[in-house]
Order: sequence, then C-alpha cells, then structure tokens
Amino acid sequence: MSSWHEELAQGGACGGVVSLPWRSSADVTLELRRGDRVRRGVGAEGSPGWRLCTTEDGLEGWIHEDFLDPVGEEEAILREDYSSRELSLDEGERVWVHRAVGGWLWVQVSQGAWGWIPEDQVRPD
Repeated sequence: MSSWHEELAQGGACGGVVSLPWRSSADVTLELRRGDRVRRGVGAEGSPGWRLCTTEDGLEGWIHEDFLDPVGEEEAILREDYSSRELSLDEGERVWVHRAVGGWLWVQVSQGAWGWIPEDQVRPD
C-alpha cells in the first residue's frame, strides 16, 4: 500500500507537489456515468488493474477495474461516475490528491481542473 493510500485512509484529500513534469498522452477523454456499459479490453502492461475499455459510442480509454462491475467475460458496468482525463502539470505545481488507484492519482489543481497523474510524479506536501 502506498503512502497516498495511508494518507487518504485518514479522510479527505491531502496535499502534494508535482516532483517531475508530466504531459498527458491521452488522445481521448472518457466521461462516463454510473451504470454506463463498456467493453473490457486488454490490460495495461506494467499497470495491473487498468483495462483499455470501449464505450457504446466506440471511444477507447483506460479504466481501472476498481471502477467496473463485470457483466460476462467482456462487458462491465461503471460502479460510479468516471473520467479518464489526464492532466499535464509542471514541476512544483500544487495538487490535492483525492484518490490513489493502480499507480495513478486523481487530483485537483489550484485552477480547479481535475484529472489523473502518475503517482510517482507527485510527492506529499
């Protein structure tokens, strides 16, 4: 369990600072609602739990299995609202970490934007 999991288990969000610049590599952002169906695809090499999923509209994006309730072998239903938005952040930017999942952090930046950034790019504040 990472230090982020321990911090978040105490309740609420915790502060962090971007330690290495990160640029989003995502071409598409999935914005899904609880109950939406997706087709589960291949897993991410080196990132256990992340699956390349396809929406009913044909869009593809990464979703961690923590967000999915399997329905059969290839389909799943979203357990909660989900966004695959990745943020591009510079070294030294402050973030509020709200969730740690599969090596990624769901954060909010001071300008109000929300998104994912790799866990190893952020250090506790």
